[in-house]
Amino acid sequence: MAPFRVALDWLGGRFPRVAGRRGSAFLEYAMLAALIGIVGAVGVMFFGEQIKEFFLALGQKTAGVLGTK
Repeated sequence: MAPFRVALDWLGGRFPRVAGRRGSAFLEYAMLAALIGIVGAVGVMFFGEQIKEFFLALGQKTAGVLGTK
């Protein structure tokens, strides 16, 4: 147990806790979510037509297999 405590003490000295860490963590997650949204929107702008054609073809194949068409 002692080596574990030594490692924790060493890490604690290297990475001290910041008083306002909870607020900054929320901001980091919000920025990450915004970045994911922007990348998704740009991806749909560039690949939207190909995605639409893919799902239309997949739907037609599925309808043919299931006999619903």
